[in-house]
Amino acid sequence: MECWIRPEDNSGTYTGVNDSSIYTFKERKYESLAREILQNSLDERLFDDTPIRVEFKLFNLKTNDIPGIRDFKELFADSLQYWIDDNQENGRVFFKEALSLLGKDMIKVLRISDFNTNGVLGSGQRFVNSSADITPWFNLVKSEGSSSKGDNQGGSFGIGKNATFANSALRTVFYSTFDKENVKAYEGIVKLATSYKSNKQYAPKAFYGSKDNGKSNAIENLLSLDFSFKRTVHGTDIFILGFEEEDDWEIRMLTSILSDFIIPIKQNNLEVILESQKIDSNTIEMIFKEKIKYCIDNGMESLKDDLRNSHNYYCILTSDETKIFVKEFDNLGKAVLNILYSPDFERKIMRTRETGMKLFTRSSISSSIGFAGIVKLEGQNLSRLFRKMENPAHTTWSPDNVSNLQEKKQGKRLLNELDHWMKQQVVENATDKNAEQIDVVGLGDYLPAELNEQSATPEQEQETVSNSISEISVKTPDREAVIKQREIIEELPITANQTDDNEPGVISIPSDDENDSEGGQGTETEHDITDGEQEMFKKVPIGQYKPRIIKQYDNYVLVINPQNTIKGGMLKIFISGETSNSSAVIIDARNKETGEIYQVNNNRIKIGDLKSSQKIKLDVKLLNNNDYALEVELHENRQ
Repeated sequence: MECWIRPEDNSGTYTGVNDSSIYTFKERKYESLAREILQNSLDERLFDDTPIRVEFKLFNLKTNDIPGIRDFKELFADSLQYWIDDNQENGRVFFKEALSLLGKDMIKVLRISDFNTNGVLGSGQRFVNSSADITPWFNLVKSEGSSSKGDNQGGSFGIGKNATFANSALRTVFYSTFDKENVKAYEGIVKLATSYKSNKQYAPKAFYGSKDNGKSNAIENLLSLDFSFKRTVHGTDIFILGFEEEDDWEIRMLTSILSDFIIPIKQNNLEVILESQKIDSNTIEMIFKEKIKYCIDNGMESLKDDLRNSHNYYCILTSDETKIFVKEFDNLGKAVLNILYSPDFERKIMRTRETGMKLFTRSSISSSIGFAGIVKLEGQNLSRLFRKMENPAHTTWSPDNVSNLQEKKQGKRLLNELDHWMKQQVVENATDKNAEQIDVVGLGDYLPAELNEQSATPEQEQETVSNSISEISVKTPDREAVIKQREIIEELPITANQTDDNEPGVISIPSDDENDSEGGQGTETEHDITDGEQEMFKKVPIGQYKPRIIKQYDNYVLVINPQNTIKGGMLKIFISGETSNSSAVIIDARNKETGEIYQVNNNRIKIGDLKSSQKIKLDVKLLNNNDYALEVELHENRQ
């Protein structure tokens, strides 16, 4: 008999709705879903000469078409009855909202289907007397914290499957498979909380399956809640009931797909269809261009930066200038490092294993060389050891994750060797001397621009100031060039340069009046040449914005990231001297992304309004093409 089955639980313990294995994925639920699903599909590739295809399709399902809908609603009603008087509000809210959703005519369901995979084997196993009897199907549906993955596969902790439940307002998922042994099966699972009824305690999980001695077994057939879809080839279908659809779910999943799986997609090992968007080796370049523009137009700064960083790795895979290095490790396997140098790159190395899925990225390699890299571990024994060092989120390698003391020592040694070797290759093979970054005034003069990502989560991968000193480089400016630059400035007339619209420029006029600035009488103030009206500017404290200056061939790339909204912004650029600074002479400044030409005068650039956390990149050309140590100040219109 096919029905919902909620096992009795006589353990005397109870579980609430705050399931940590689900909440682990809540904060980045769409990104985690894409990552876990595609990783699992890559691990089960059937034919090597054909790419794996994974489809994500959202559709509406009549609520009454949910299998066993009457008993399904009763599961939630019984749970609410038990938890309604609990002091924790989470339980009451969850069950009330679930019942409200089930009271509607239609419900959102996300179908995830993969093709050219083995399917999920072992659905026919009825009894598990020892760990030897555990099958992939049992691990998927019945177990927690258990994995049957091999050494060269991605998953290892058995918790990634909870990413599907994190995206369900009902915490309900159906699995249906047609495996390579031609076995068809499906089963449903809902994760709720402990409940009592008729003086009996029931487990937090319930299953939709074939009932046998009070237990649920897989139903020997295929399930398709999406009536426009019918499976005819091997693979697996996952149906997430009550999919929590938010406005940005597609772009967030797309960004994760391109960020984490750019290698297998580019190498034609993986194709993804996200709604109507096909993502494969032929469409990647176009998608990058379209989606980066989409993020810019819609103010999605974080996603835009993620896509751009992903495009850096795409460039590594496609450029003829990519350098390749190989290191053997104790006959265990090898590491293959690909490096591409560019002053625009973020100085990070992506780490991956056999499948090509991005595990995490590492910075703190060089604060002065623009580059991007990919390191891939090859060899079953090497992959096994580093796989043991991974944390459950696959965001770091740490020997502390290894239980065996001998393997822990070996892992620590090999990890140090890998880190040292990668840094050595980056530094020694940097032939583009123009890829040098010149730090700006403030703490950034001495501290690395990137957070050490050995312990960083994906959400923390952003520019920041570290508490430890990574590298210190002292650069002595060309004294003759600085003197010459000062002479040029002194000879310039105090007039405003004109733009194409004949708008006036900005000049500096000393004042003899007392004021509240640090300099007292005669302190320089900023004025705009107009028909009698003046613009007054105030200096923005360095802690309220993050500046970077990168030397790029004949120009400088200036990056400004304000923490607050800036009205009528103006930049001032100085050449650092041994005892004092001098004003740079700017002859051109334009937005690196939009091409907009900014109004300049001497060392000033009028950039206008800036939004909070809106990173802006400028191409700046100075009068002289020397390599200077530069400093930058951001000023805001006081009116």
